[in-house]
Amino acid sequence: MSRMSSKISTGFARLVVAACISFPLLAQHYAVTTFSIPGANGGMIGNGINDQGDVTGSYGYIADKRTIERGFVRYADGSLLYPLIDPNDRSNFTAPYGINNAGVIAGYYAGSQGYNGFLLANGTYTDFQVFGSLNTQLLAINVSGDLAGAYGPITPTANGFVTVAGAPVQVDIAGALYTHVTGLADDGSAVGFAQLDGQIVSFVRGPKGKVKIFQVPNAGPAGTVAQGINSEAQLIVGYYYGATGGIFGFVYHYSKALNELAPDAGGTKPAIERVDATTVNASAQSGYTFVQGVNSLGVIVGGWSSSKVSLGFIGTPIQ
Repeated sequence: MSRMSSKISTGFARLVVAACISFPLLAQHYAVTTFSIPGANGGMIGNGINDQGDVTGSYGYIADKRTIERGFVRYADGSLLYPLIDPNDRSNFTAPYGINNAGVIAGYYAGSQGYNGFLLANGTYTDFQVFGSLNTQLLAINVSGDLAGAYGPITPTANGFVTVAGAPVQVDIAGALYTHVTGLADDGSAVGFAQLDGQIVSFVRGPKGKVKIFQVPNAGPAGTVAQGINSEAQLIVGYYYGATGGIFGFVYHYSKALNELAPDAGGTKPAIERVDATTVNASAQSGYTFVQGVNSLGVIVGGWSSSKVSLGFIGTPIQ
């Protein structure tokens, strides 16, 4: 996406340099840079990162006793482009979730009848709805321009989907109350989460549709929420709810080729596997860590919040 494009709408009003703060990152070796947007007092999170290091996400601020949700891009040089507002946004909610190496952004906004997906390329917004649904949440985009997310006639949306060469494919975990696909790798592998037997479980789906259900070892009954995947780095990221409270990020290095996974069991409720994952805390201070995306260099992006502050963060692996 060109920052100087003549097609950029009035929503792209301000270009600033973000202030950065360094926090120690516990339980693994990352150098962490935090960032925020002036006036973002209603939440701040980085949702997607591409191989150039450009990040997209959303932030909130309070106006007239309401939280307004807007999108942003944080470029690799630290500059910010915001607010991103879909022109059809009718409820003050525009949330970007993914950005690919071409700078195309995928996300969703609240329209007059429900959620609608959008793509943003060269300053131009394009609506995206899957299977004619009134509720489409577009949550990921890969280098080929294929997409992933969730859809359904109700909120919360009930069914996951991916597109393969532009054609949508429904993704549902057998026996689950709902399924969301939240991350899509360049090789077509996908991750997401589902509610199964009263808990949230995560899944990884290979390029040919084979699925593995998993929890991270330290997750409590509330479960594990996978958010991003990168097939080059062979990393899956997300967050989990601790057994005694708290929300923690995780990074899971998968070594087994996804196409070697056992095929889906024909509608049979799947077994849940415990996988070896590393816990991520974006600050030594008390708070919640959400890891949302990862690029081919293993750089992670997400958000950290406490009772007093909410920040986006980027974690770069220390060699």
